[in-house]
Amino acid sequence: MSETTSEAAVVSEPGGEASREAGPHAWRPARFMVIVAHPDDADFGPAATAARWIDEGSTGWLVCCTSGDAGSEDAEMDPLELAALREAEQRVAADVVGYAGLT
Repeated sequence: MSETTSEAAVVSEPGGEASREAGPHAWRPARFMVIVAHPDDADFGPAATAARWIDEGSTGWLVCCTSGDAGSEDAEMDPLELAALREAEQRVAADVVGYAGLT
């Protein structure tokens, strides 16, 4: 199953606790992966659903496709420093949600 949520793709594997027939909030995948373009995209998109699924026993991973090195309006900001800052911010956010891994 794959669905698009905001700017994130959520890819999940069947095998969760409840069937889809039990209702939209009863079903959860056994494992899932959230794939986003930029650091923090997952925080504004599927983070609440991911946290709920993880709290209910699913295992989730987060994949960010870019480093966030261009995500500042500050022309003086060094791209390498910005990428390190964005990675640190995303790691904290991923820990709050409860992802098993972040790449």
